[in-house]
Amino acid sequence: MRRIYLDTFLRRENELLLSGSVVHYLRDVLRMRRGDLFQGFDGQGREYILRIILFEIAKVRVLVEEEKEIAKEDSLFPVELCVALSRRKSMDEIVERCSELGIETITIFPSFRSVVALKKEEYEERIIRWQRIAAQGVQVAGKGGVPRITFFSSLQELFSQSPESTIFFWEQASQPLKEILSLPAVRHARSIRLIIGPEGGFTEEEAQKAVVNGGMIASLGKRIFRVATAALYAVSVVKYELNHLGE
Repeated sequence: MRRIYLDTFLRRENELLLSGSVVHYLRDVLRMRRGDLFQGFDGQGREYILRIILFEIAKVRVLVEEEKEIAKEDSLFPVELCVALSRRKSMDEIVERCSELGIETITIFPSFRSVVALKKEEYEERIIRWQRIAAQGVQVAGKGGVPRITFFSSLQELFSQSPESTIFFWEQASQPLKEILSLPAVRHARSIRLIIGPEGGFTEEEAQKAVVNGGMIASLGKRIFRVATAALYAVSVVKYELNHLGE
């Protein structure tokens, strides 16, 4: 059964009135009709079995057949991915693919070599967009909740709220990620944060700042990756090694 993100809806008793992109997806892409069933989730922890009652011009009315809370089953503890602001295409890919992998939180921040600069109102617009893209990633994966998208104004502000374990990825690091993941401080931590740099990478000063704030500097190997590739690689390895990908 198709699992679809319900981006905008109103509820009245046992019926939902859906609007937004989901209407086009149900009617024109999936070509669903009156009486068809599908699985919906709202990104707030609830999941539904829904039956189509009626298609209107820009809305669709559905009947709630079943409703339940989504169990958080993938991770033993939260994994947060922090990515230095990069080009729009790269950021969109990171948000969608890492959402498929079951990341809990994605945090965006500007770094010294970020080639993109956004005003506060632009960040607010992007976060709304990224939240929608994250939901699409979860929809593809078929399980899990929508990750929370947050923003910090600087790397220093990011370090002011550090979890138990922080892994800072830097191309000049000498310690492999595999070694760091074997450390008791990481394996027994209750939360973990992964920090990925922009297209040009982090500066030495930023790496030193990470060490001062308790971060462990990790290498992804001798290859130089695109930002999106580095983020996907890091999240995949960490979740696999720490048994967070689920069954």
